Amino acid sequence: MKIGRFFPKLKERLKARMDITPFWIELSLFIALVLVATTTVMSVTYYIRNRSMTIVNQKRTSEEILGLKMANLEAYLDDLASFSLLPVYDGAIYSYLQSQQRLSDTSLKNIQNEVRTYYYTRNDLLSYKLHLLNQNKTIGRSNGQKFFNRYETTGDIRSGELYRKCKESAFYCAVLPAGSKDAVFRYGHAMIRLPDREIVALTEFDVKKDALVFLSDNKNDEEICLFDDNGRLLYTSLKTEGITDTEGIYARAKKDARLILNDKTYLSIHFKGDSGLCLVSLIPEDTLTSQIKKSQVIGIMTGILSLLLSFFFAYKFIRYLSRPLGTLAAMHSRVGSGDFSRIDIGGCLENANLSNSYNYMIDQIQELIEKNYAAELNEKTAKLTALEAQINPHFLYNTLQAIGTEALMNDEDKIYTMLVSLASNLRYSIKAPNEVSLCDEIKYTDNYIMLQQVRMGDKLKVTRKIDDSLLNVKVPKISIQPLVENSIKHGISGVKHSIAITIEVMRDGDRLMIKVLDDGVGIADSELREIRESLHEQTLTDSNIKIGIVNLYNRIKIMYKDDAELIIDSSVTEPTYTSVSMILPIGEDEGCFYAQGTDS
Repeated sequence: MKIGRFFPKLKERLKARMDITPFWIELSLFIALVLVATTTVMSVTYYIRNRSMTIVNQKRTSEEILGLKMANLEAYLDDLASFSLLPVYDGAIYSYLQSQQRLSDTSLKNIQNEVRTYYYTRNDLLSYKLHLLNQNKTIGRSNGQKFFNRYETTGDIRSGELYRKCKESAFYCAVLPAGSKDAVFRYGHAMIRLPDREIVALTEFDVKKDALVFLSDNKNDEEICLFDDNGRLLYTSLKTEGITDTEGIYARAKKDARLILNDKTYLSIHFKGDSGLCLVSLIPEDTLTSQIKKSQVIGIMTGILSLLLSFFFAYKFIRYLSRPLGTLAAMHSRVGSGDFSRIDIGGCLENANLSNSYNYMIDQIQELIEKNYAAELNEKTAKLTALEAQINPHFLYNTLQAIGTEALMNDEDKIYTMLVSLASNLRYSIKAPNEVSLCDEIKYTDNYIMLQQVRMGDKLKVTRKIDDSLLNVKVPKISIQPLVENSIKHGISGVKHSIAITIEVMRDGDRLMIKVLDDGVGIADSELREIRESLHEQTLTDSNIKIGIVNLYNRIKIMYKDDAELIIDSSVTEPTYTSVSMILPIGEDEGCFYAQGTDS
Protein backbone atom coordinates (compact mmCIF):
# COMPACT_ATOMS: atom_id res chain seq x y z
CA MET A 1 0.00 0.00 0.00
CA LYS A 2 2.88 2.37 0.87
CA ILE A 3 4.70 1.44 -2.35
CA GLY A 4 1.60 2.20 -4.40
CA ARG A 5 1.48 5.70 -2.91
CA PHE A 6 5.28 6.33 -3.33
CA PHE A 7 5.49 6.20 -7.16
CA PRO A 8 2.70 8.74 -7.84
CA LYS A 9 4.31 11.18 -5.40
CA LEU A 10 7.74 10.70 -6.99
CA LYS A 11 6.25 11.32 -10.41
CA GLU A 12 4.63 14.54 -9.19
CA ARG A 13 7.89 15.78 -7.67
CA LEU A 14 9.86 15.04 -10.87
CA LYS A 15 7.27 16.84 -12.95
CA ALA A 16 7.41 19.86 -10.65
CA ARG A 17 11.22 19.93 -10.83
CA MET A 18 11.21 19.68 -14.62
CA ASP A 19 8.78 22.58 -14.85
CA ILE A 20 11.38 24.91 -13.36
CA THR A 21 14.48 23.40 -15.04
CA PRO A 22 15.83 24.94 -18.25
CA PHE A 23 15.51 22.84 -21.37
CA TRP A 24 19.27 22.69 -22.07
CA ILE A 25 19.89 21.19 -18.59
CA GLU A 26 17.18 18.57 -19.08
CA LEU A 27 18.62 17.69 -22.48
CA SER A 28 22.14 17.58 -21.03
CA LEU A 29 21.06 15.18 -18.29
CA PHE A 30 19.27 12.99 -20.80
CA ILE A 31 22.31 12.89 -23.07
CA ALA A 32 24.53 12.15 -20.06
CA LEU A 33 22.42 9.11 -19.17
CA VAL A 34 22.50 7.93 -22.78
CA LEU A 35 26.28 8.38 -22.88
CA VAL A 36 26.79 6.42 -19.66
CA ALA A 37 24.66 3.56 -20.93
CA THR A 38 26.30 3.64 -24.36
CA THR A 39 29.81 3.74 -22.89
CA THR A 40 29.06 0.77 -20.63
CA VAL A 41 27.67 -1.30 -23.50
CA MET A 42 30.56 -0.32 -25.76
CA SER A 43 33.13 -1.19 -23.08
CA VAL A 44 31.68 -4.66 -22.63
CA THR A 45 31.40 -5.14 -26.39
CA TYR A 46 34.93 -3.84 -26.86
CA TYR A 47 36.29 -6.32 -24.31
CA ILE A 48 34.54 -9.27 -25.93
CA ARG A 49 35.53 -8.19 -29.42
CA ASN A 50 39.07 -7.37 -28.40
CA ARG A 51 39.50 -10.78 -26.79
CA SER A 52 38.32 -12.44 -29.96
CA MET A 53 40.48 -10.18 -32.16
CA THR A 54 43.55 -10.81 -29.99
CA ILE A 55 43.18 -14.55 -30.40
CA VAL A 56 42.50 -14.24 -34.15
CA ASN A 57 45.49 -11.92 -34.65
CA GLN A 58 47.70 -14.17 -32.59
CA LYS A 59 46.62 -17.15 -34.70
CA ARG A 60 47.22 -15.26 -37.94
CA THR A 61 50.64 -14.07 -36.80
CA SER A 62 51.62 -17.53 -35.59
CA GLU A 63 50.43 -19.10 -38.86
CA GLU A 64 52.58 -16.63 -40.83
CA ILE A 65 55.59 -17.36 -38.63
CA LEU A 66 54.98 -21.11 -38.91
CA GLY A 67 54.73 -20.71 -42.68
CA LEU A 68 58.13 -18.99 -42.76
CA LYS A 69 59.64 -21.63 -40.49
CA MET A 70 58.17 -24.39 -42.63
CA ALA A 71 59.62 -22.72 -45.74
CA ASN A 72 63.04 -22.66 -44.05
CA LEU A 73 62.63 -26.28 -42.97
CA GLU A 74 61.64 -27.45 -46.46
CA ALA A 75 64.53 -25.48 -47.95
CA TYR A 76 66.80 -27.33 -45.54
CA LEU A 77 65.22 -30.65 -46.58
CA ASP A 78 65.80 -29.73 -50.24
CA ASP A 79 69.45 -29.12 -49.37
CA LEU A 80 69.61 -32.53 -47.67
CA ALA A 81 68.04 -34.10 -50.77
CA SER A 82 70.69 -32.56 -53.02
CA PHE A 83 73.40 -33.72 -50.62
CA SER A 84 71.93 -37.24 -50.54
CA LEU A 85 72.21 -37.55 -54.31
CA LEU A 86 75.93 -36.75 -54.51
CA PRO A 87 76.73 -40.44 -55.27
CA VAL A 88 74.45 -40.21 -58.32
CA TYR A 89 76.37 -37.23 -59.68
CA ASP A 90 79.59 -39.28 -59.62
CA GLY A 91 79.43 -41.54 -62.68
CA ALA A 92 81.77 -44.20 -61.29
CA ILE A 93 79.98 -44.43 -57.92
CA TYR A 94 76.58 -44.49 -59.61
CA SER A 95 77.66 -47.37 -61.82
CA TYR A 96 78.80 -49.29 -58.70
CA LEU A 97 75.39 -48.72 -57.11
CA GLN A 98 73.57 -50.14 -60.16
CA SER A 99 75.87 -53.12 -60.57
CA GLN A 100 74.20 -56.52 -60.10
CA GLN A 101 77.57 -58.26 -59.77
CA ARG A 102 79.52 -58.53 -56.55
CA LEU A 103 81.84 -55.53 -56.21
CA SER A 104 85.54 -55.93 -55.50
CA ASP A 105 87.16 -54.67 -52.32
CA THR A 106 88.77 -51.90 -54.37
CA SER A 107 85.40 -50.70 -55.64
CA LEU A 108 83.93 -50.82 -52.14
CA LYS A 109 86.96 -48.94 -50.84
CA ASN A 110 86.40 -46.23 -53.48
CA ILE A 111 82.78 -45.91 -52.41
CA GLN A 112 83.82 -45.76 -48.76
CA ASN A 113 86.32 -42.97 -49.49
CA GLU A 114 83.72 -40.95 -51.37
CA VAL A 115 81.14 -41.39 -48.60
CA ARG A 116 83.70 -40.22 -46.04
CA THR A 117 84.38 -37.14 -48.19
CA TYR A 118 80.65 -36.38 -48.44
CA TYR A 119 80.19 -36.66 -44.69
CA TYR A 120 83.01 -34.30 -43.77
CA THR A 121 81.69 -31.57 -46.06
CA ARG A 122 78.90 -30.94 -43.53
CA ASN A 123 78.78 -30.35 -39.80
CA ASP A 124 75.07 -30.95 -39.19
CA LEU A 125 75.06 -34.75 -39.39
CA LEU A 126 75.57 -37.28 -36.60
CA SER A 127 75.72 -40.31 -38.88
CA TYR A 128 75.87 -41.19 -42.57
CA LYS A 129 75.04 -44.56 -44.09
CA LEU A 130 74.89 -45.69 -47.70
CA HIS A 131 72.93 -48.94 -48.17
CA LEU A 132 73.92 -50.83 -51.36
CA LEU A 133 70.81 -52.94 -51.93
CA ASN A 134 72.28 -55.01 -54.79
CA GLN A 135 75.35 -55.83 -52.68
CA ASN A 136 73.51 -56.30 -49.36
CA LYS A 137 76.14 -54.03 -47.79
CA THR A 138 76.14 -50.80 -45.79
CA ILE A 139 78.93 -48.24 -45.83
CA GLY A 140 78.99 -45.39 -43.34
CA ARG A 141 79.50 -44.11 -39.85
CA SER A 142 77.03 -44.38 -36.98
CA ASN A 143 76.70 -41.87 -34.16
CA GLY A 144 79.54 -42.39 -31.72
CA GLN A 145 81.82 -44.16 -34.22
CA LYS A 146 85.10 -42.55 -35.19
CA PHE A 147 85.68 -44.32 -38.50
CA PHE A 148 83.74 -45.21 -41.62
CA ASN A 149 83.11 -48.94 -42.02
CA ARG A 150 81.51 -51.28 -44.48
CA TYR A 151 79.63 -54.32 -43.33
CA GLU A 152 76.96 -56.77 -44.33
CA THR A 153 73.45 -55.37 -43.99
CA THR A 154 71.53 -56.97 -41.16
CA GLY A 155 68.00 -57.85 -42.18
CA ASP A 156 66.24 -56.96 -45.40
CA ILE A 157 66.40 -53.20 -46.03
CA ARG A 158 63.54 -53.51 -48.49
CA SER A 159 61.19 -54.55 -45.72
CA GLY A 160 62.08 -51.61 -43.49
CA GLU A 161 60.10 -48.42 -42.98
CA LEU A 162 62.80 -46.25 -44.59
CA TYR A 163 62.66 -48.19 -47.86
CA ARG A 164 58.86 -48.22 -47.85
CA LYS A 165 58.58 -44.49 -47.15
CA CYS A 166 61.09 -43.60 -49.87
CA LYS A 167 59.36 -45.84 -52.40
CA GLU A 168 55.95 -44.31 -51.62
CA SER A 169 57.29 -40.75 -51.82
CA ALA A 170 57.05 -38.91 -55.12
CA PHE A 171 60.56 -37.56 -54.46
CA TYR A 172 62.00 -40.83 -53.08
CA CYS A 173 62.78 -39.32 -49.69
CA ALA A 174 61.54 -39.80 -46.13
CA VAL A 175 61.78 -38.15 -42.71
CA LEU A 176 61.54 -40.49 -39.73
CA PRO A 177 61.99 -40.20 -35.97
CA ALA A 178 65.63 -39.97 -34.94
CA GLY A 179 67.55 -43.07 -34.00
CA SER A 180 69.55 -41.13 -31.39
CA LYS A 181 68.58 -38.76 -28.59
CA ASP A 182 71.13 -36.27 -29.92
CA ALA A 183 69.44 -36.16 -33.35
CA VAL A 184 66.31 -34.27 -34.34
CA PHE A 185 65.22 -36.69 -37.06
CA ARG A 186 66.46 -39.37 -39.45
CA TYR A 187 66.52 -38.49 -43.16
CA GLY A 188 66.61 -40.99 -46.00
CA HIS A 189 66.76 -40.71 -49.76
CA ALA A 190 66.58 -43.41 -52.41
CA MET A 191 68.70 -43.62 -55.56
CA ILE A 192 67.03 -45.30 -58.49
CA ARG A 193 67.97 -46.95 -61.75
CA LEU A 194 66.45 -44.73 -64.43
CA PRO A 195 65.20 -47.32 -66.97
CA ASP A 196 62.96 -49.19 -64.53
CA ARG A 197 63.02 -46.70 -61.61
CA GLU A 198 64.11 -49.51 -59.30
CA ILE A 199 65.72 -48.42 -56.02
CA VAL A 200 69.37 -49.51 -56.00
CA ALA A 201 70.68 -47.64 -52.94
CA LEU A 202 69.55 -45.66 -49.89
CA THR A 203 71.29 -42.83 -48.06
CA GLU A 204 70.42 -42.48 -44.40
CA PHE A 205 71.66 -40.03 -41.81
CA ASP A 206 70.71 -38.56 -38.43
CA VAL A 207 70.50 -34.74 -38.33
CA LYS A 208 71.81 -32.82 -35.33
CA LYS A 209 69.34 -30.83 -33.25
CA ASP A 210 71.43 -27.71 -33.79
CA ALA A 211 70.53 -27.84 -37.49
CA LEU A 212 66.96 -26.72 -36.67
CA VAL A 213 67.88 -23.89 -34.34
CA PHE A 214 65.65 -21.58 -36.40
CA LEU A 215 62.61 -23.49 -35.12
CA SER A 216 63.33 -22.59 -31.50
CA ASP A 217 63.64 -18.85 -32.16
CA ASN A 218 60.32 -18.10 -30.46
CA LYS A 219 58.72 -15.19 -28.64
CA ASN A 220 56.01 -14.86 -26.00
CA ASP A 221 56.94 -18.22 -24.42
CA GLU A 222 55.70 -19.94 -27.57
CA GLU A 223 56.60 -23.63 -27.92
CA ILE A 224 57.20 -25.40 -31.23
CA CYS A 225 56.58 -29.08 -32.09
CA LEU A 226 57.44 -30.86 -35.35
CA PHE A 227 55.52 -34.01 -36.37
CA ASP A 228 55.96 -36.36 -39.31
CA ASP A 229 53.12 -37.37 -41.62
CA ASN A 230 52.12 -40.14 -39.20
CA GLY A 231 51.80 -37.80 -36.23
CA ARG A 232 55.03 -38.91 -34.58
CA LEU A 233 56.95 -36.25 -32.68
CA LEU A 234 60.27 -35.35 -34.33
CA TYR A 235 61.20 -32.19 -32.44
CA THR A 236 59.81 -30.04 -29.64
CA SER A 237 60.98 -27.12 -27.55
CA LEU A 238 58.70 -28.34 -24.74
CA LYS A 239 60.04 -30.06 -21.67
CA THR A 240 58.61 -33.49 -22.45
CA GLU A 241 58.91 -34.96 -18.97
CA GLY A 242 55.51 -36.31 -18.03
CA ILE A 243 54.16 -36.00 -21.58
CA THR A 244 53.48 -39.39 -23.15
CA ASP A 245 50.56 -38.86 -25.54
CA THR A 246 52.43 -36.98 -28.28
CA GLU A 247 50.08 -38.34 -30.96
CA GLY A 248 47.19 -36.91 -28.96
CA ILE A 249 48.90 -33.52 -29.09
CA TYR A 250 49.14 -33.85 -32.86
CA ALA A 251 45.50 -34.91 -33.28
CA ARG A 252 44.15 -32.01 -31.20
CA ALA A 253 46.60 -29.50 -32.69
CA LYS A 254 45.26 -30.25 -36.19
CA LYS A 255 41.91 -28.93 -34.94
CA ASP A 256 43.59 -25.84 -33.42
CA ALA A 257 42.14 -26.88 -30.06
CA ARG A 258 43.24 -25.98 -26.55
CA LEU A 259 45.71 -28.32 -24.91
CA ILE A 260 46.59 -28.86 -21.26
CA LEU A 261 50.18 -30.03 -20.82
CA ASN A 262 51.94 -30.23 -17.48
CA ASP A 263 49.07 -28.33 -15.82
CA LYS A 264 49.45 -25.50 -18.34
CA THR A 265 46.87 -24.51 -20.95
CA TYR A 266 48.01 -23.80 -24.51
CA LEU A 267 46.36 -22.48 -27.64
CA SER A 268 47.51 -24.71 -30.52
CA ILE A 269 48.04 -23.62 -34.14
CA HIS A 270 49.35 -25.93 -36.86
CA PHE A 271 50.86 -25.54 -40.32
CA LYS A 272 51.36 -28.50 -42.66
CA GLY A 273 53.96 -28.25 -45.40
CA ASP A 274 54.20 -29.84 -48.84
CA SER A 275 56.66 -32.38 -47.44
CA GLY A 276 53.95 -33.82 -45.16
CA LEU A 277 55.64 -32.50 -42.02
CA CYS A 278 53.51 -30.50 -39.61
CA LEU A 279 54.65 -27.62 -37.39
CA VAL A 280 52.58 -26.95 -34.27
CA SER A 281 52.80 -23.74 -32.25
CA LEU A 282 51.68 -23.89 -28.61
CA ILE A 283 50.96 -20.47 -27.11
CA PRO A 284 50.37 -20.26 -23.35
CA GLU A 285 46.94 -18.84 -22.56
CA ASP A 286 48.54 -16.82 -19.77
CA THR A 287 50.37 -14.81 -22.41
CA LEU A 288 47.15 -14.06 -24.28
CA THR A 289 45.33 -13.25 -21.04
CA SER A 290 47.97 -10.70 -20.03
CA GLN A 291 47.70 -9.04 -23.44
CA ILE A 292 43.91 -8.91 -23.16
CA LYS A 293 44.09 -7.44 -19.66
CA LYS A 294 46.41 -4.68 -20.84
CA SER A 295 44.07 -3.95 -23.70
CA GLN A 296 41.11 -4.02 -21.29
CA VAL A 297 42.72 -1.41 -19.04
CA ILE A 298 43.41 0.78 -22.05
CA GLY A 299 39.82 0.35 -23.19
CA ILE A 300 38.40 1.30 -19.79
CA MET A 301 40.61 4.39 -19.55
CA THR A 302 39.67 5.36 -23.09
CA GLY A 303 35.98 4.88 -22.30
CA ILE A 304 36.20 7.04 -19.16
CA LEU A 305 38.07 9.75 -21.02
CA SER A 306 35.59 9.65 -23.87
CA LEU A 307 32.69 9.84 -21.39
CA LEU A 308 34.15 12.88 -19.62
CA LEU A 309 34.79 14.61 -22.91
CA SER A 310 31.27 13.80 -24.02
CA PHE A 311 29.83 15.31 -20.85
CA PHE A 312 31.87 18.43 -21.37
CA PHE A 313 30.90 18.96 -25.01
CA ALA A 314 27.26 18.09 -24.31
CA TYR A 315 27.12 20.77 -21.62
CA LYS A 316 29.08 23.28 -23.72
CA PHE A 317 27.42 23.03 -27.08
CA ILE A 318 23.93 21.63 -26.71
CA ARG A 319 22.21 25.08 -26.66
CA TYR A 320 24.03 26.21 -29.80
CA LEU A 321 23.96 23.20 -32.11
CA SER A 322 20.39 23.01 -33.35
CA ARG A 323 20.23 25.99 -35.67
CA PRO A 324 23.84 25.93 -37.00
CA LEU A 325 23.70 22.20 -37.62
CA GLY A 326 20.47 22.60 -39.58
CA THR A 327 22.12 25.20 -41.78
CA LEU A 328 25.18 23.02 -42.15
CA ALA A 329 23.11 19.96 -43.10
CA ALA A 330 21.30 21.96 -45.78
CA MET A 331 24.59 23.13 -47.24
CA HIS A 332 25.90 19.57 -47.25
CA SER A 333 22.95 18.43 -49.31
CA ARG A 334 23.67 21.20 -51.82
CA VAL A 335 27.31 20.18 -52.18
CA GLY A 336 26.19 16.97 -53.87
CA SER A 337 24.62 19.02 -56.69
CA GLY A 338 27.86 21.00 -57.24
CA ASP A 339 27.18 24.07 -55.06
CA PHE A 340 30.48 24.86 -53.29
CA SER A 341 29.38 28.14 -51.70
CA ARG A 342 31.10 29.14 -48.45
CA ILE A 343 29.06 29.76 -45.30
CA ASP A 344 29.37 31.85 -42.13
CA ILE A 345 26.92 30.63 -39.48
CA GLY A 346 28.76 32.41 -36.59
CA GLY A 347 27.09 33.10 -33.25
CA CYS A 348 29.82 31.56 -31.04
CA LEU A 349 33.29 30.09 -31.22
CA GLU A 350 32.03 26.54 -31.69
CA ASN A 351 29.73 27.50 -34.53
CA ALA A 352 32.52 29.54 -36.10
CA ASN A 353 34.79 26.49 -35.96
CA LEU A 354 32.13 24.39 -37.64
CA SER A 355 31.78 27.07 -40.29
CA ASN A 356 35.55 27.23 -40.83
CA SER A 357 35.81 23.43 -41.01
CA TYR A 358 33.07 23.28 -43.58
CA ASN A 359 34.68 26.05 -45.63
CA TYR A 360 38.07 24.28 -45.39
CA MET A 361 36.44 21.06 -46.61
CA ILE A 362 34.90 22.90 -49.56
CA ASP A 363 38.28 24.43 -50.43
CA GLN A 364 39.95 21.02 -50.25
CA ILE A 365 37.30 19.45 -52.48
CA GLN A 366 37.75 22.17 -55.07
CA GLU A 367 41.53 21.81 -54.88
CA LEU A 368 41.33 18.05 -55.30
CA ILE A 369 39.07 18.45 -58.32
CA GLU A 370 41.59 20.84 -59.88
CA LYS A 371 44.49 18.50 -59.05
CA ASN A 372 42.70 15.52 -60.57
CA TYR A 373 42.00 17.50 -63.71
CA ALA A 374 45.64 18.59 -63.89
CA ALA A 375 46.77 14.99 -63.28
CA GLU A 376 44.69 13.79 -66.22
CA LEU A 377 46.28 16.44 -68.46
CA ASN A 378 49.78 15.50 -67.23
CA GLU A 379 49.09 11.82 -67.89
CA LYS A 380 48.05 12.55 -71.45
CA THR A 381 51.11 14.78 -71.93
CA ALA A 382 53.40 12.06 -70.58
CA LYS A 383 51.93 9.53 -73.00
CA LEU A 384 52.50 11.90 -75.92
CA THR A 385 56.08 12.52 -74.77
CA ALA A 386 56.73 8.79 -74.54
CA LEU A 387 55.44 8.32 -78.07
CA GLU A 388 57.67 11.15 -79.29
CA ALA A 389 60.65 9.54 -77.51
CA GLN A 390 59.98 6.37 -79.49
CA ILE A 391 59.57 8.21 -82.80
CA ASN A 392 62.77 10.34 -82.65
CA PRO A 393 65.34 7.45 -82.38
CA HIS A 394 63.38 5.56 -85.02
CA PHE A 395 63.70 8.57 -87.34
CA LEU A 396 67.44 8.86 -86.66
CA TYR A 397 67.97 5.15 -87.38
CA ASN A 398 66.08 5.39 -90.70
CA THR A 399 68.05 8.52 -91.63
CA LEU A 400 71.38 6.71 -91.05
CA GLN A 401 70.16 3.84 -93.20
CA ALA A 402 69.23 6.31 -95.97
CA ILE A 403 72.65 8.02 -95.81
CA GLY A 404 74.36 4.61 -95.94
CA THR A 405 72.39 3.68 -99.03
CA GLU A 406 73.41 6.96 -100.66
CA ALA A 407 77.08 6.28 -99.80
CA LEU A 408 76.85 2.80 -101.31
CA MET A 409 75.36 4.22 -104.52
CA ASN A 410 78.37 6.56 -104.73
CA ASP A 411 80.88 3.71 -104.19
CA GLU A 412 81.78 4.94 -100.69
CA ASP A 413 82.01 1.42 -99.27
CA LYS A 414 83.95 2.46 -96.18
CA ILE A 415 81.45 5.17 -95.25
CA TYR A 416 78.61 2.73 -95.95
CA THR A 417 80.14 0.12 -93.62
CA MET A 418 80.60 2.74 -90.87
CA LEU A 419 77.04 4.01 -91.20
CA VAL A 420 75.56 0.49 -91.21
CA SER A 421 77.57 -0.39 -88.09
CA LEU A 422 76.51 2.83 -86.36
CA ALA A 423 72.85 2.31 -87.32
CA SER A 424 72.99 -1.32 -86.18
CA ASN A 425 74.40 -0.29 -82.80
CA LEU A 426 71.80 2.46 -82.47
CA ARG A 427 69.02 -0.03 -83.11
CA TYR A 428 70.60 -2.47 -80.65
CA SER A 429 70.89 0.13 -77.87
CA ILE A 430 67.26 1.21 -78.34
CA LYS A 431 65.37 -2.01 -78.96
CA ALA A 432 67.40 -4.87 -77.52
CA PRO A 433 66.18 -6.22 -74.13
CA ASN A 434 68.16 -5.81 -70.92
CA GLU A 435 69.61 -9.30 -71.37
CA VAL A 436 70.94 -10.41 -74.76
CA SER A 437 72.91 -13.32 -76.12
CA LEU A 438 76.70 -13.18 -76.07
CA CYS A 439 76.76 -13.26 -79.87
CA ASP A 440 74.68 -10.05 -79.95
CA GLU A 441 76.95 -8.31 -77.46
CA ILE A 442 80.10 -9.40 -79.37
CA LYS A 443 78.55 -8.10 -82.64
CA TYR A 444 77.77 -4.77 -80.95
CA THR A 445 81.33 -4.56 -79.59
CA ASP A 446 82.81 -5.48 -82.99
CA ASN A 447 80.87 -2.64 -84.62
CA TYR A 448 82.25 -0.24 -82.03
CA ILE A 449 85.81 -1.54 -82.52
CA MET A 450 85.51 -1.18 -86.30
CA LEU A 451 84.47 2.46 -85.91
CA GLN A 452 87.41 3.08 -83.55
CA GLN A 453 89.86 1.38 -85.92
CA VAL A 454 88.76 3.71 -88.70
CA ARG A 455 89.81 6.59 -86.43
CA MET A 456 92.94 5.05 -84.90
CA GLY A 457 94.25 2.79 -87.67
CA ASP A 458 97.15 0.56 -86.65
CA LYS A 459 97.26 2.13 -83.17
CA LEU A 460 94.44 -0.21 -82.10
CA LYS A 461 94.80 -3.98 -82.24
CA VAL A 462 92.11 -6.31 -80.87
CA THR A 463 92.42 -10.06 -80.30
CA ARG A 464 89.42 -12.26 -79.50
CA LYS A 465 89.46 -15.59 -77.65
CA ILE A 466 85.83 -16.68 -77.45
CA ASP A 467 84.42 -20.11 -76.65
CA ASP A 468 81.86 -20.66 -79.44
CA SER A 469 79.78 -22.91 -77.19
CA LEU A 470 78.93 -19.84 -75.08
CA LEU A 471 77.51 -17.65 -77.86
CA ASN A 472 73.91 -18.21 -76.73
CA VAL A 473 74.60 -17.41 -73.08
CA LYS A 474 72.69 -14.41 -71.71
CA VAL A 475 74.68 -11.29 -70.77
CA PRO A 476 73.62 -7.72 -69.90
CA LYS A 477 73.13 -5.44 -72.90
CA ILE A 478 76.11 -3.13 -73.58
CA SER A 479 78.36 -4.76 -71.00
CA ILE A 480 81.51 -5.66 -73.00
CA GLN A 481 81.74 -2.46 -75.10
CA PRO A 482 82.21 -0.17 -72.02
CA LEU A 483 85.19 -2.31 -70.98
CA VAL A 484 86.77 -1.97 -74.43
CA GLU A 485 85.98 1.75 -74.51
CA ASN A 486 87.57 2.17 -71.08
CA SER A 487 90.77 0.48 -72.33
CA ILE A 488 90.95 2.71 -75.43
CA LYS A 489 90.13 5.90 -73.53
CA HIS A 490 92.50 5.43 -70.57
CA GLY A 491 95.13 3.02 -71.91
CA ILE A 492 96.77 5.53 -74.26
CA SER A 493 98.53 8.36 -72.45
CA GLY A 494 101.95 10.04 -72.42
CA VAL A 495 104.51 8.00 -74.35
CA LYS A 496 101.95 5.27 -75.04
CA HIS A 497 100.57 5.91 -78.56
CA SER A 498 99.05 2.52 -79.37
CA ILE A 499 97.21 -0.21 -77.54
CA ALA A 500 96.57 -3.95 -77.91
CA ILE A 501 93.33 -5.33 -76.40
CA THR A 502 92.42 -8.97 -75.80
CA ILE A 503 88.76 -9.98 -75.35
CA GLU A 504 88.49 -13.41 -73.77
CA VAL A 505 85.24 -15.29 -73.03
CA MET A 506 85.41 -18.60 -71.17
CA ARG A 507 83.49 -20.86 -68.84
CA ASP A 508 84.57 -20.69 -65.17
CA GLY A 509 82.85 -23.66 -63.56
CA ASP A 510 79.13 -22.89 -63.68
CA ARG A 511 79.75 -19.21 -64.39
CA LEU A 512 80.72 -17.10 -67.38
CA MET A 513 83.95 -15.04 -67.33
CA ILE A 514 84.40 -12.12 -69.75
CA LYS A 515 87.90 -10.65 -69.54
CA VAL A 516 89.19 -7.52 -71.30
CA LEU A 517 92.98 -7.14 -71.07
CA ASP A 518 95.02 -4.24 -72.50
CA ASP A 519 98.71 -3.28 -72.50
CA GLY A 520 97.97 0.39 -71.81
CA VAL A 521 99.55 2.67 -69.20
CA GLY A 522 97.78 0.92 -66.32
CA ILE A 523 96.10 2.38 -63.22
CA ALA A 524 97.99 3.78 -60.23
CA ASP A 525 97.60 1.88 -56.94
CA SER A 526 95.81 4.75 -55.18
CA GLU A 527 93.32 5.20 -58.03
CA LEU A 528 92.80 1.43 -58.31
CA ARG A 529 92.08 1.27 -54.58
CA GLU A 530 89.58 4.12 -54.94
CA ILE A 531 87.81 2.33 -57.81
CA ARG A 532 87.57 -0.91 -55.85
CA GLU A 533 86.12 0.93 -52.85
CA SER A 534 83.56 2.56 -55.13
CA LEU A 535 82.59 -0.86 -56.49
CA HIS A 536 82.28 -2.27 -52.98
CA GLU A 537 80.13 0.67 -51.81
CA GLN A 538 78.21 0.76 -55.13
CA THR A 539 78.67 4.51 -55.40
CA LEU A 540 80.10 6.71 -58.12
CA THR A 541 83.79 7.40 -57.64
CA ASP A 542 85.11 10.96 -57.45
CA SER A 543 87.29 10.19 -60.47
CA ASN A 544 84.94 10.72 -63.40
CA ILE A 545 87.10 8.65 -65.75
CA LYS A 546 85.84 5.43 -64.16
CA ILE A 547 82.12 6.21 -63.92
CA GLY A 548 81.39 3.73 -66.75
CA ILE A 549 82.97 0.85 -64.81
CA VAL A 550 81.09 1.70 -61.61
CA ASN A 551 77.79 2.02 -63.50
CA LEU A 552 78.37 -1.37 -65.16
CA TYR A 553 79.11 -2.90 -61.75
CA ASN A 554 75.91 -1.43 -60.31
CA ARG A 555 73.90 -2.78 -63.27
CA ILE A 556 75.12 -6.37 -62.96
CA LYS A 557 74.64 -6.27 -59.18
CA ILE A 558 71.01 -5.12 -59.66
CA MET A 559 70.40 -7.83 -62.28
CA TYR A 560 72.24 -10.77 -60.67
CA LYS A 561 72.94 -9.70 -57.07
CA ASP A 562 75.73 -11.80 -55.48
CA ASP A 563 75.97 -14.09 -58.54
CA ALA A 564 77.85 -11.36 -60.45
CA GLU A 565 81.26 -9.80 -59.85
CA LEU A 566 83.63 -7.29 -61.49
CA ILE A 567 87.35 -7.78 -60.82
CA ILE A 568 89.91 -5.09 -61.75
CA ASP A 569 93.67 -5.59 -61.75
CA SER A 570 96.41 -3.32 -63.13
CA SER A 571 100.09 -2.46 -63.05
CA VAL A 572 101.92 0.77 -63.97
CA THR A 573 105.34 -0.90 -64.00
CA GLU A 574 106.66 -2.68 -67.08
CA PRO A 575 105.01 -4.61 -68.51
CA THR A 576 102.03 -2.33 -67.89
CA TYR A 577 98.52 -3.72 -68.20
CA THR A 578 94.91 -3.34 -67.08
CA SER A 579 92.58 -6.33 -66.73
CA VAL A 580 88.81 -6.17 -66.08
CA SER A 581 87.02 -9.50 -65.55
CA MET A 582 83.20 -9.63 -65.46
CA ILE A 583 81.82 -12.84 -63.91
CA LEU A 584 78.15 -13.68 -64.55
CA PRO A 585 75.79 -16.64 -64.05
CA ILE A 586 75.23 -18.74 -67.16
CA GLY A 587 71.77 -18.59 -68.73
CA GLU A 588 70.77 -19.66 -72.24
CA ASP A 589 69.17 -17.20 -74.67
CA GLU A 590 66.67 -17.97 -77.40
CA GLY A 591 68.75 -16.51 -80.26
CA CYS A 592 70.64 -13.52 -81.58
CA PHE A 593 69.04 -10.07 -81.68
CA TYR A 594 70.94 -9.16 -84.84
CA ALA A 595 69.40 -12.16 -86.59
CA GLN A 596 65.88 -10.79 -86.11
CA GLY A 597 66.02 -8.40 -89.04
CA THR A 598 66.03 -4.61 -89.15
CA ASP A 599 63.36 -1.99 -88.95
CA SER A 600 62.41 0.24 -91.80
